[in-house]
Amino acid sequence: LAIYKSMSWRTHGEEKYFGICRGLIDIGYYDKAIMLLERGLRRFPKSHCLLVAIGFLHHRTGYNHIALKYFEQALKFYPDDRYALFNKSLALNQLGCYEEAASILKQLIEQYPDDPFHLIEMGYSLISQGYDENAIGYYKGAKDLGYICPEIYDGLYCAYNNIGLQNTALEIAEEGLREFPDVSYMYANLGHGYFERGWVDEARGILNEGL
Repeated sequence: LAIYKSMSWRTHGEEKYFGICRGLIDIGYYDKAIMLLERGLRRFPKSHCLLVAIGFLHHRTGYNHIALKYFEQALKFYPDDRYALFNKSLALNQLGCYEEAASILKQLIEQYPDDPFHLIEMGYSLISQGYDENAIGYYKGAKDLGYICPEIYDGLYCAYNNIGLQNTALEIAEEGLREFPDVSYMYANLGHGYFERGWVDEARGILNEGL
């Protein structure tokens, strides 16, 4: 944030707006970020990076219908931009438009097969549509790339549990908690797995630990 603030408005105005706003978003200063992005777009109305940034901000704050408009506007200038497309898929998933999101993600995965974020979001989209077995393949694909995050364990736990493989789901929940002991829903998943087996005391214990 300090480095972007030190840049010249005259020679690096677009980049400065973008950098400062992303810094503000990451530290949670959303009101300041949106005011600055709106000011930046008045100066650079066709700025792809500013359009994506303001769309991301609206997505982060839960206004996905507004975010979608900005992503679509950015894609008018750069139709094949992977970041605008990916963020559009995020907004679509949150709006319940899972099939449309999956169509975009399929295209991105074909073009960028080594990007784990595309695979993880595809897994979420497929689980939301009830295609749990297919979702497992995408989550495992992201994990095989060496990328480990709570969302992978959460998705795998839900998918295995949904198709009736409770033992595998429990193993995933236990592994997830070992990897991410500071993430609350890792405790929630393991507590759910214990409760499903009737292990009420164990479930209560792990959930209290998570709380």
